Amino acid sequence: MHDIGKVALELLKPQEYRRAIAEVAPPRAGECRDAETRHCGVDHTAVGEMLAERWSLPAGIRAAIRYHHDSGAMASVPTPIKRIVAIVKAADVVSTRCGYGSSEDVNPLTWIA
Repeated sequence: MHDIGKVALELLKPQEYRRAIAEVAPPRAGECRDAETRHCGVDHTAVGEMLAERWSLPAGIRAAIRYHHDSGAMASVPTPIKRIVAIVKAADVVSTRCGYGSSEDVNPLTWIA
């Protein structure tokens, strides 16, 4: 669910999103988000957060969707929510290492202040 914004971009702007993804090979989160913004006008984390907000999902889930690639932007996020984001990021890294999806190699445990 943390990457639900990718599904939304694929559905709403399929040509632009495919161009963005094709631009970055192999996919790395930061580069993909930059390419998404260039081609679609927004990245998947922002779209996902908008959807989560619209669906009235809890703050921890919204934060995990928004910040799972960007721990530096979480300065004002409460520590319990940072832990949720770190858990989602850890799951993302593990699933990537098992051959599912893609992610940058970052230790999410360093995100918890």
